[in-house]
Amino acid sequence: MVRWVFGLGVAMLLAGPASGAAEAPAPAPLTPAPESAKPGPPDDTSLAGKDAKSAREVFDSLFAAEIKRAKTSRDTADDVNLAKQMLALVKRPGTPPDLIVLAADAAADLGSKVFECLPIAIEAMELLASKVPAQRDAAVDQLITLRQTLYARSRGPEREAAGRRLVETLVSVGDDRYDAFDFAKAAAAYRRAADTAAALKMSDQPSIQAKFLQAAARQTVLARADSLAKQLETNPGDTATRDALLRLYLVELDSPDQAAKFLDADRTAGLDGKLILLAGMTPGNLPEAACRKLADWYAGLADQAPPQAKAAMLIRSITYLETYLAKHDAADAARLEASLLLKGAEEKLAKIMPRSRVPAGAVAVLSFDKSTLFDAEGRKFVRDLSGQGNHGALHGAAPVKGIAGEGLLFDGDESYVDLGNKPSLQITGSQTIALWLAPALLRGRRNPYNKAYGGEGTMTLEPTGAVNYYYGQGGGNAEPYVALAMTDSLKPEVWTHLVLVRDFAAKKVAWFKDGKKVSEAPAAYTSVTASKLPLSLGKGYAGAFAGKLDEFALFNRALTEREVQQLYESGRRGQSLAGR
Repeated sequence: MVRWVFGLGVAMLLAGPASGAAEAPAPAPLTPAPESAKPGPPDDTSLAGKDAKSAREVFDSLFAAEIKRAKTSRDTADDVNLAKQMLALVKRPGTPPDLIVLAADAAADLGSKVFECLPIAIEAMELLASKVPAQRDAAVDQLITLRQTLYARSRGPEREAAGRRLVETLVSVGDDRYDAFDFAKAAAAYRRAADTAAALKMSDQPSIQAKFLQAAARQTVLARADSLAKQLETNPGDTATRDALLRLYLVELDSPDQAAKFLDADRTAGLDGKLILLAGMTPGNLPEAACRKLADWYAGLADQAPPQAKAAMLIRSITYLETYLAKHDAADAARLEASLLLKGAEEKLAKIMPRSRVPAGAVAVLSFDKSTLFDAEGRKFVRDLSGQGNHGALHGAAPVKGIAGEGLLFDGDESYVDLGNKPSLQITGSQTIALWLAPALLRGRRNPYNKAYGGEGTMTLEPTGAVNYYYGQGGGNAEPYVALAMTDSLKPEVWTHLVLVRDFAAKKVAWFKDGKKVSEAPAAYTSVTASKLPLSLGKGYAGAFAGKLDEFALFNRALTEREVQQLYESGRRGQSLAGR
């Protein structure tokens, strides 16, 4: 059932005439949810007294008798109950790291022997990886083993679900290893994930296979770099070999920090060592002259780069030009020249990067991939890939694994992204808003997307998991306005693709969830009134969003159902809007 909420006259319609009063979209108090009862270890446990006892002594005092009893019992319920107690200890705030390790390892041991304990063991290993950083690698390895066992021993729908979680874990490990320049381990994880995805006939198998091929290719480049490094050890005066090594790290591996390790001021012929050192620094901390020089330098490297490395070099050149323009306030010939160079670099990048995943009419496209983050004016920004320059200023939102590449994590308090209020964002006609959300919390009203509920439009996530879209002719957060509810609720910690299509030409407004239309109603207006408010992601009039957000795109036209479906499929397959 389609539900409309009218701000003018404050009336609610249930697919028909007015039937009663409704609350306007004003902020609601964010009352904390009550603490739920949590199972835990025996109440007489004193974790504060751990200094007087070793972790092993505390663990044995809690579980030695229970472990002995479970070993002699033929009832798997005893094993499950024991595993749950160990998991509760891992979850318990204040549990010392050494005790977390012992409890998680013991739960994993139970999981390896008793099938019913596997889900508990998996959760314990996930918590160990997040709570004890020093144990993260070992915990993730154990987590993969447990997920593989669950996948192998499950049947029917449970087997497919277990396989998908195994694939997700392997891809996450591959991404971490890739970022750490451990391309061999990244390729191994991706390949295993691709093979499992193929067995399950998962639609995102091709994108995982592409990750494997990219990691394998980078491993080949890294092997070449290692070979050149060994040659330099034998003959430090070989400037040709040194320059070739520097170029591999700078261009094909896009790592000036690694290149700087092989600098020798007296033995570098073709590359400027000072620029290599500057390239390893934060752009916003550099003087404008250095930014301008680095922009030209990277533009030259892009011209000489192999096809697979051109985009990375152009992005670096663009970043330095944008930083230069932010620092250089004078309206002079130097600024004009930099502006023209920036436009040219962005045009080159648009031709190189695949854009089929972004339909025409985009005025803001934020993929949140690491390659799209840059510094300017002492702040961090995420690059707008639409070419409209609506870059987002980051305020506390932290990079996190997204639905495709990296996304952002919002804390539900002060973190948000500010895109400003350029004319291109003041959309008074048809529009489409698309984004992936994985809310962490549903209590309280929150704004994942916010412009103006009485203007260009706002999304409000309700405590029920429903999402309301408000828009109107008040010219800001004021009446008159209307709303279309998407009552097919979101779930905590689950990625969902949301698209709102406002089609004034067809006189209708529609919600899409995961590629499918879930609600539609006649448009209340033929146009809306622009506001002076900035467009924000993660914060708005109702409250701050808590959770993850990825692959945001805003269009100044109504996308077709096919285009909405294509956006959803791209994200589901792990294909970023950045084209990688």
